[in-house]
Amino acid sequence: MLLIRKAAFARAGLIGNPSDGYQGKTISVIVRNFSARVTMYEWDELEIVWSQEDKSR
Repeated sequence: MLLIRKAAFARAGLIGNPSDGYQGKTISVIVRNFSARVTMYEWDELEIVWSQEDKSR
């Protein structure tokens, strides 16, 4: 079974506009305390299952 786990950490822009990221200049930092995480399994059909942390909100 194929299993993929990924995380995307939050970023905070300090200098520059968001569109400056496209061939412009920006300075930002990664905030490791906050992230979005996903786990994908090989499955016959699409199913979105909320984590326990998501259910508590």
